[in-house]
Amino acid sequence: YTSCGGDCDDTMADVNPGMIEDPTDGIDNDCDGTIDESPYCNPWDPVDAIGAVKTFDVNYPMFGTDTETVTVMPATTFNSQDVFHVNSEAATIGVEFDYYIACDYANNQLVKYGMDATIPQYGSLTEMEVGGRVMLPAYADVMTGYTWNESLVVQYSVMSQALDLDVVVNYEIVGEEVITVPAGTYTAMHVAASFTMTDQMGMLQQPITGTYDQWLVEDIGIIRFYYEWTNPLNKYAYETLFTKEMASVTMP
Repeated sequence: YTSCGGDCDDTMADVNPGMIEDPTDGIDNDCDGTIDESPYCNPWDPVDAIGAVKTFDVNYPMFGTDTETVTVMPATTFNSQDVFHVNSEAATIGVEFDYYIACDYANNQLVKYGMDATIPQYGSLTEMEVGGRVMLPAYADVMTGYTWNESLVVQYSVMSQALDLDVVVNYEIVGEEVITVPAGTYTAMHVAASFTMTDQMGMLQQPITGTYDQWLVEDIGIIRFYYEWTNPLNKYAYETLFTKEMASVTMP
C-alpha cells in the first residue's frame, strides 16, 4: 500500500510502486503495468536459465588461451541448500569451475554458497562461502553510481592446505557502455570491483588484493570480464589473472 498513489492492489501489502519485481510469481509487484519483466531471478546473471550455453575467448597469462564453455546445469543441492549449478570449463588448459548459486527471489538477488575447481599449479580447489554472499544487487538498484560491499569468510581447501580468508569486496556500477565482443555488439552494464583477502591463519605473507571489471547484459549475463590480483605464487606481483570475452550464446 502507498499513500502517494500508483498502488495497483490495495489488498496486498507487498504490491506497490516501491517493490522489486519478482519474476516468478505472475504478479505486477512494482505496479509498472508489466508482469514478471524478466524470466530469470536476476536478469544480469541468469543462473536459473537451465540449458543456457555461452562460449568465451579466454586468456590466462599463467596457462595460455582457450575457449571456455559455460553451461547452466540442472538445479541441485549444495550443503543442504537448493542451488543452481553453473559449470565453466576451458578443457585445453585444464581449468574447470563448478559454481553453486541460489536465488533470493524476494529480492532478485544471487547468493553464492560455494565452488569446486581444478586449476593448473593449484590442483583441486574447494571454496565454501559461510552464509553465502550477495553476488549482484536487486534489479531496481542497478543504476550508475550505485555502490555496495560484501564482507565474508571464505573457506578454501587448495594444495592440501586449508585457508580461511576474510574477504572484503567493494562494488560500483560504472554505467551503461556499448561494447563489441566476438559474439556481437551489446549495450552492457559495467560493474567495477576491488577486493582484499586476509588470511585468518597467517599462512599468507600479506593480504591478496585485486580488481575486476565485468560487463553484463540483461537476460544474458557476463559478456566481458577482466581480473587482476596480487599473485601469492609470484611474490605478490600485481598481474592479470584472466580476461575473457563472449564468443557465442544460446539461451533456452
